[in-house]
Amino acid sequence: MATQQLSANDQFVLSALKRNYPMPQVPVQYAGQVVDIELDSVPGWARAINLTCLLNVDITVASGGSAPSMSPFAPYNIFSAVEVSLGGGPFQRVNGLFYYLREMISTKQDPKNRPATDPSYVSGTTYSVPPIQAAAGSTETNTWRFGLKIPLEMQHGSVVGLLPLGSASTRCKVRLTLASQLWSNDQYMSPLYGGSGVSAQITPTAASWVAPNIKYFTAPAVSGGGTLPTPTIGQILNVQENTVSFVGAGSLTPCKFPNPFTYLRLYHIVIDGTGAPNSSGVTNFELDLTPGYPQFNYSTPASLQDYFEEMLDLYKNPLKTGVFIFDLWSGNDPTNPNDTQAINGATFSSLQTQIAVSASTSVASPAKIVTYAEALSPVGF
Repeated sequence: MATQQLSANDQFVLSALKRNYPMPQVPVQYAGQVVDIELDSVPGWARAINLTCLLNVDITVASGGSAPSMSPFAPYNIFSAVEVSLGGGPFQRVNGLFYYLREMISTKQDPKNRPATDPSYVSGTTYSVPPIQAAAGSTETNTWRFGLKIPLEMQHGSVVGLLPLGSASTRCKVRLTLASQLWSNDQYMSPLYGGSGVSAQITPTAASWVAPNIKYFTAPAVSGGGTLPTPTIGQILNVQENTVSFVGAGSLTPCKFPNPFTYLRLYHIVIDGTGAPNSSGVTNFELDLTPGYPQFNYSTPASLQDYFEEMLDLYKNPLKTGVFIFDLWSGNDPTNPNDTQAINGATFSSLQTQIAVSASTSVASPAKIVTYAEALSPVGF
């Protein structure tokens, strides 16, 4: 039976056709809004959901005030939560920043550096996030155009993670929650920070929207009048976010991963007490399969330098400030130092990472460590 199942999946991968299905624009109207999108039924298996986003943001600076800056995590963190579900609770629920980081490490290029060179008739949807336009005593509209790519398949050439979208009764749903504050001192939670006398809102007089594009496989007829076998998926790409406060400056802060999933990548964003991402203050970064027995331990300046050099070799771009990643699934890449392939959370139920910052680093609010756990969890389709 296992051989037949593998053969069916292999035949599907080799012969299925890739297709794209564009959906209409969905309006975005105000900060804190929850935008629910029910994906149309398509005759196949989705491998990704790409969201094209156009957001107009009014930035007002009071007389005598000063202009804000854009968070290094903007514009993606304008979505404080992105949830994907199919017939149950969300199997992906993370800040929009995750999808930026995931795209950057997967393509080995920074999406923010992508030139807007498309022809004029589609220029309204190309990537474009210009420098902040704001001045004291005025309100100015800033237009942000970017894409949010939600991955579903574990990797190219595998059926693992594909979602069946052919059912009219069970629809895949995407829920977007906009940040409640577009301007604050927390650069993770808000796309704008700094300056003084600032307020920001989604522009009420100009259209803002997101438009889903479903990337999917369909099974064409094959010679002899038959059809391709239905793939057996088995697992989906599960991504969850968690936030912990620092135990204290100079002490190791554990980040737990208690679910019995198969972990592929563990992402960490370190935010200090000023609300800014911080890499230079980190003195220790380790992965413990069992507490007290680190598998990977970067606890000296030289070893941390080595870690960042290894990440540069792996991703061809430096990690963003404050971002630390244990990439396990890219272990077949010879430049990846973490060649474990994956970690079985059922076997290693005490799996954790630990991060420490120097005694001089502020860990007062809004300091925190945000984690994204990218894993595989079982499904019945």
